[in-house]
Amino acid sequence: MDPLLEVSDNIGFTVWFSINNYILDEYYNMFDYYDNQHSLGWSVNLTNDKIIVMLNEAQYDFDFGTGDVIELEEETWYCYVLNVDQRNRTMSQYIYKRNVELEEDAVRLSSTVLKKVHSNEQTIEPVDYQLEGIDPVILGSDMKLTNIRLFLDVIPEDTHNKILNQYVIREDSKYLVFADNANTRLYLPNFPLFE
Repeated sequence: MDPLLEVSDNIGFTVWFSINNYILDEYYNMFDYYDNQHSLGWSVNLTNDKIIVMLNEAQYDFDFGTGDVIELEEETWYCYVLNVDQRNRTMSQYIYKRNVELEEDAVRLSSTVLKKVHSNEQTIEPVDYQLEGIDPVILGSDMKLTNIRLFLDVIPEDTHNKILNQYVIREDSKYLVFADNANTRLYLPNFPLFE
């Protein structure tokens, strides 16, 4: 990843997550590219029905529940979208899930259209940083993460469903920095030429 972020640079981030044991006051890390010693970079953590985004020294809270760890269900797959639009000084966040009441019914869905369960938009102060010796990490927590994607620009809301369902649309790939599409690698036997 580029260790330099300018005040004119944007961030688009998506991830699918499923919490194994949702425990009060426990932190569930989704992404961390943050220098704790100098308070530089950005990170995304979930705790007590609140997503905390750090942008340098500034903390932005997306509080979508009652605070007693009941809003998100264990063993249910959710999608999270973060848009940091520094040019327009806004941060938007979204949580989606598959459009079923019971997670076990998801295998019988005839559509991949996701259900938006929470959204939030906040005003932010643009930040810049230059990180030295810091690598992006996902810190271990009691949840599963997959389909992690990081973009150099915000993700328009009308394309969330396509991006979260792993459809890459024409020009979007030029903004892609990192993608874990949870695709298995295909290993085929090697056959010598002309045999």
